[in-house]
Amino acid sequence: MKEVWELCKKLNNPVRMKVLVEIYKRRHDPGMNVGILVDTCRINEPTASEHLSALSSLGLIQRRRSGRFVNYYPEIKSDNPNIDEIGQLIRERVLENPTDLSFTKIFPAMMNAFRARAVTFIAKSSGVTLLDLAERYDKELRLITRDLRPAVKLGLLSVSAEGADGLYTYNPPSDPIARRIIELSS
Repeated sequence: MKEVWELCKKLNNPVRMKVLVEIYKRRHDPGMNVGILVDTCRINEPTASEHLSALSSLGLIQRRRSGRFVNYYPEIKSDNPNIDEIGQLIRERVLENPTDLSFTKIFPAMMNAFRARAVTFIAKSSGVTLLDLAERYDKELRLITRDLRPAVKLGLLSVSAEGADGLYTYNPPSDPIARRIIELSS
């Protein structure tokens, strides 16, 4: 679980995701280096280096020295098979449709401990109501609504119309990457 949380924490950065997407998109190039990323992503060298280091430490990209340069490649290889699996899902999504980064909404949503637990519970169940969450977590309805609002706003959770009891029903995410991250974080 700690590794998945660390992945969410490190990928909760739009510039870092842009760097990752550029490396994955250019998989047939001889290698991506800091200079190319600075030009492509319009960021400065220290920022590019910081993001490349974070992505490399996750095992989502690999680095190889070539003379004076260090090139980065979209090879997924970490010490954790779960991270490898998530990395492969991300890579496939980016290669399939580089403009669809909707899966990235999972990263900020999972940074709040209660929200992560609630989203996990909702993903394992079907049609969880506010009352279900209040009973499970011994928390007021208005606080649950407040804490889950960002997940709904980001599209991670969907909300069904009010039921006969006047309470909303939360539905799990449909995105396969989001579902897998949730499964692995529980």
